[in-house]
Order: sequence, then structure tokens, then C-alpha cells
Amino acid sequence: MTKMLFRISRVVALLLGFGMIIYLMEKAYYLRAFIECIMVLTFIGVSFLYERKRKIFSTGYLFVFLVFFITYNLAPCYYIEENILQRKKLEIQVPSDQFFLYVTIYMICMVIIVVELMMKKTVKLPIKREFTYETDIAVLLMGILFCLPLTVYMGISMALLYVPVFCYAFLRIKIRNYRLSLAIFIMLAGSVIAILHFIIYRYIMVEYILPIILAYLFVESYTEKAKPGKIICLLFIGVTAIGLYGVVSEVIKLNYFFNKEYDLQLILQNSLALGHYIKSQIYRLFGIWTILGGNIIEYVQENGYFYGITFIKAAAPVFGFPYVNLSVISAKMVGASYAQPGLLAEGYANFGVLGSVLNLLCPYFIAEWCLDYFLKRRSLFAICLLTVPFSKVLLDGGSMNSIIVGMIMCVICFFIAWVCYICKVKLVSNIRARRKLKWN
Repeated sequence: MTKMLFRISRVVALLLGFGMIIYLMEKAYYLRAFIECIMVLTFIGVSFLYERKRKIFSTGYLFVFLVFFITYNLAPCYYIEENILQRKKLEIQVPSDQFFLYVTIYMICMVIIVVELMMKKTVKLPIKREFTYETDIAVLLMGILFCLPLTVYMGISMALLYVPVFCYAFLRIKIRNYRLSLAIFIMLAGSVIAILHFIIYRYIMVEYILPIILAYLFVESYTEKAKPGKIICLLFIGVTAIGLYGVVSEVIKLNYFFNKEYDLQLILQNSLALGHYIKSQIYRLFGIWTILGGNIIEYVQENGYFYGITFIKAAAPVFGFPYVNLSVISAKMVGASYAQPGLLAEGYANFGVLGSVLNLLCPYFIAEWCLDYFLKRRSLFAICLLTVPFSKVLLDGGSMNSIIVGMIMCVICFFIAWVCYICKVKLVSNIRARRKLKWN
């Protein structure tokens, strides 16, 4: 299945990329179209190299596809002068065309990724397609007695603490061919409680559901179980479901938070209205970072760089320097209360082009380290570590802080399991813990 996922990503990249090139040619942006052609072919080359060296469709590759290629290549390329003018009718502040800056950053990152892949040892086949799993009771105790109460009690600030437990429960039930045990059932019940508690917050729901999708794709890719037709069907259903969820959640949010009275049923039945909302979801996932990021880029071009003080919120009072919250600055520019500008813009705000390159490459290299860790350990904890921390940066403009927090949450959720393993303590269900399990 992993070969099929790589092929699908390349087909999508070619369709989107050359569709953009044709659009630019029609608008007489010939230089821009030529540069975009080079950028598309660069991604295709990186894709083939990644598949040859790493063998597995993983989070690191998905980061390159979604963030590098779509968010910071296609989206900035789309915002030619007339599209910027159209956007100015909808936003309070819209930046000027920064396409050539994005091109510079994109190409530098791609060259570094190529060098890194060339230096890596090729993953040898056949890969041992077996897993170890932690003690269900240990994960259950940490999840139900600590993570879930803290998640519900602390509210949005700790809303994602239970996500690794949810991801682990999903992986365990998949290993068991979707047969429930009491421990897994209780973990899933806790997941329902957490999800229902935050269901009106779309960005939290994305961070609960996306790790499950990533874990499923990774496991299927690793084990080579799924048939190509099944994968294409599942991807189509998944994309459709995400699109419809985005439409439904946006209407609910407008009605709930802004006292609107939109009729959801009428919107879903009206093709024009539905198309408008789907286009809005695409913009919120990919296009918005060109606007929010561009605003911050122009802000620091006028006011100077921050030299790292936007990264370390906790250290600001300790060392006595003022902490700068880019999300607040970004929000004021578009009339929102909070607006994360994205990885590229935050890096640029601190150290210019070099900062953008480093801030974009760090998540990629962390994801690659997590893949290497999984190949050594092949544990369900390693799969959670490979998926949970990255859901925000893939689709929601998250930062390095969100990755670090996600990794810490994974460690917390598996803390008792680690203690049991290191101290060789056997809980009720620990008799079969850490055993190797083949997925035939």
C-alpha cells in the first residue's frame, strides 16, 4: 500500500501543480508559471528519493507534501495581483505578493532535504512487520485517572491531553481485528467523553481525529495489507467526510458563537452554498497561511526581527525580556482574537529567511527521528509519537511548541506503562505486554 500512497501523492501534486501552471499562463504570468513548473518537478524528485530511501509513507513525507508543497508553494503561487485584490474585500489587512520569498525558502528547504536523504542509509527490505504494545491496564489507568479528569477540568488549555490514549485505544482495537476488551472499551468511552466535551471547537476535533487517520495510514502503509482500490476509496471517503465536517462545523460555529441563524439543511441541499463553504474550508486549511503569514512578514520588514523572543514564552519573565505573541499581532491585522501565522512566518519574524528554513525543517527532522525510533522499537507508543504531535502543524498552522507539547503529552499518557516495563512490574493484563505481534 505504501507504493500506492506515494503514487497518489505524486498524481495529486502533478494535477494541482500543472493546473496552477495553466491558470498562470492564462493570466499571462509566464515567469511565475515557469518557476512553478520547477517547484513541482522538485517535489516529484524529492518524492521518488524519499520513497527509495525510506520505503514507508510517513508523517515526515506527508509534512513535505501538505506543508511545503501545498501550503507554502501552491497557495502563495495562487495569490497573483487580482486574487490579492479580491481578498482585500474580505479581510481587514492583506499582504502584497510575497511569492518570490516563498520560492527562495521552498527551494532551500528542498535542497537540504535532498542532501539529508542522500546521506541517510536506505531502509532495508524486508522490514520486520511486527509490533510491540504497552500494557492496556497501565495506559488505561493513566488515561482515566489522570489524563481524562485533567482534560475535562482544565478545559481548552489541556483539551488534547487524552489524544494519545485515544490513538493507542484505536491501534489496539485494530490489532485485535476490532474486537473489544474491557480496558479498550473504557479507553474509548473516555475518548467519547473528551470529544463530546469539546465538540463545538473544530480545531480541537481535528487534533482528535487526524492522529487516528494518520495512524491508520501509517499502519496500513507499514504492513502492506490494504488493496489499492480500498485505499483510494477510503481516501475519497475521508476527504469528503473532512470537507462536510468542515462545512457543518463552520455553520454550527457561526450560529453558536456569533448568533447567526443559518439553516444547515438548506446549505447542504444548495450546491452553490455548499460549494462556497467547501471553498472556505480549503482556504482555512491552506490559503489562509499566505495571508496571515504575509502580514507578519511585512510587519517585521518594517519593524525589525524579534531574534527568538517569540519562541520562548515561559523564559520571558525569568530573563526579564518582553514576550512577543505573534498570534495576537496577527489577529489584530485581520480583526480576530487569535491567529497563528504559521511556521514560515514565525521563523521569518525572528531570523529572516534562515529562521523560516529552520522553523520549517525542524518538524520534518523531528518526524523523521520519530520514524527511525519506530523502526527500532516498533511499539504503539512510537506510532502515537509519530502521529499525535504533528496534527496541528499539518493542517492548522501549528508551531514547534505544539509539537513539543504533543510529544510531552504522549510521554505523560504512557508514563505508568514505562514504569511497569522498566521496573518489571506485572499488572493484571501485563502477562502478554510487550509481546511481539505480527499483522498477517
